[in-house]
Amino acid sequence: MANIILCTHNSGGVGKTTLATHITGIFASRIGKTLLIDCDDQADSWQFYAKNPPSQDETLYEVSDDLSLYENKAKKKITQTRLDRYDNIILDIDSPLANTVQLIVNS
Repeated sequence: MANIILCTHNSGGVGKTTLATHITGIFASRIGKTLLIDCDDQADSWQFYAKNPPSQDETLYEVSDDLSLYENKAKKKITQTRLDRYDNIILDIDSPLANTVQLIVNS
């Protein structure tokens, strides 16, 4: 079972992306294979670790053996990668929905 950390809030400018990228860096360097899922419209988490922005709505990028990035602006169910291969999953998501956590858990 992976550690799953959700960085979300229904307001902008509260530090969601900053928190997500820092936790990702610590986990990837010390705790095991880590996946950062960037569901933010601006894809700022992705840009912290990759030189080029994603080219599609749903993209997996292997930064290193211990760090992968998954860009998912459309907030669709993840089908392109096996989540069970990660020790840690960090989600950076902006959402105006009050039931964000419930939606993610059910997906």
